[in-house]
Amino acid sequence: MVTPWQYDVYIDDESTPVATGYTASGAWKSILEAFTSKGLAGFTNIGGPKMIGLADYRVLKAIEELPGADQCEGYNKMQLID
Repeated sequence: MVTPWQYDVYIDDESTPVATGYTASGAWKSILEAFTSKGLAGFTNIGGPKMIGLADYRVLKAIEELPGADQCEGYNKMQLID
C-alpha cells in the first residue's frame, strides 16, 4: 500500500524511527503500546497530534515553511495569524 505520507518518530539523532504510523495518532499509539507493555502508561490520555506537536501552531508554521512544502498535494495551508 502506497500512501502519500507517514509519520515517523525518531529519538534524537537516531537514523531509524522508533514509531511509524499513517496518522499522528497511529504513530503515537505504537509508542503508547510500548510504554504499556513495560508498565509505563503515563501519557495515555493525550492524543498523537498533540504529543507529536501538530497541535502547536508554531510547529505547523515551521513545517509549512520547509522547502518543498508547497508541493504537497491535497494539503491546504493553515491560515495562521502571528
